[in-house]
Amino acid sequence: MTSTITKQEYSVYYGISELKRLQTAHSLAFDTETLQLQPEEGKLRLIQLGLFLLEP
Repeated sequence: MTSTITKQEYSVYYGISELKRLQTAHSLAFDTETLQLQPEEGKLRLIQLGLFLLEP
């Protein structure tokens, strides 16, 4: 059995305003920075989202 992997083209978007792209997402993956499981008040967390869009 032979499998073919094709290179996917992708774009990177930054900012809360880009969350609207979730409306047309086919699938979603996310990752968060945990600060070694010791959150500190007033500090920002990093949230990374990965989407596969049905349409751009």
